[in-house]
Amino acid sequence: MMSPEQLQASQKAQVSQWFDLADKSLDEAEKLMDLHLSACRESLKEMAQCCQSACEIHDMPSAWHWQSGMLKPFAEQSAHYGARLMGLASGTGREFSRSLENQWQTLTQPMRGVLGDWPRMDSKSPEAAFDYLRNTMQAFDSVWESARQNLQQSQQAALQAVQPHKAPAKAAQARKSS
Repeated sequence: MMSPEQLQASQKAQVSQWFDLADKSLDEAEKLMDLHLSACRESLKEMAQCCQSACEIHDMPSAWHWQSGMLKPFAEQSAHYGARLMGLASGTGREFSRSLENQWQTLTQPMRGVLGDWPRMDSKSPEAAFDYLRNTMQAFDSVWESARQNLQQSQQAALQAVQPHKAPAKAAQARKSS
């Protein structure tokens, strides 16, 4: 079992990591919003130029020229936007996976003290790995059993603390009805 100090340190580390993750999420949301706003501004500028140049169309060849000239910038802008979006998504995925990996390591670190290190599969037989797995499951069972017992004891203590307060109230009601 973990000492109260170890439990407190573990909880502080987990809370810190969750807030770091929330901070990273906000940073990534900010980057995404910046991307969307810059794409919107660029599109607005392109549309303004498109509308201004549309006023200069006088005949069919100039309409074809205008149409081909307007589609290319929009296609390039779309490709650029997609590439930037994919870059943000992959960077965000890497950051989240690192953060979750750190959280997992912090979470499993106290359990390693209880369970020990994982066996090396290259130096032991499969039976040793299954024995280790069985021992691990037994350790988890004992942790859950002790947690269940602690919970039951807490519930009983809480009920005992509440019951003396209820008894006088019931006795007072019984006296009033008599």
